Amino acid sequence: MSDNDIVETASVWDAVSDTTGEAYNRRLRADLMTAIRGQTDRFGWSQVVVAQNLGVTGFVGP
Repeated sequence: MSDNDIVETASVWDAVSDTTGEAYNRRLRADLMTAIRGQTDRFGWSQVVVAQNLGVTGFVGP
C-alpha cells in the first residue's frame, strides 16, 4: 500500500490514530468536550466565564 491509497476507516479518530486505544481516547475526549460545550451554552457562559469557573488562568501550550 502506498501513501496515496485510500483507506476506509470507521471514524476520523481511527484514521488519525496509530492504535485502537488511542482512537478510543480521542473519541472520548471529543465527546467530553462536546458535553462541556453543551453545558456552557446552556448556562450562557462566555469563554472567559467558563475559564473563571473552571479555574483556568492561562493557556499552557504544548
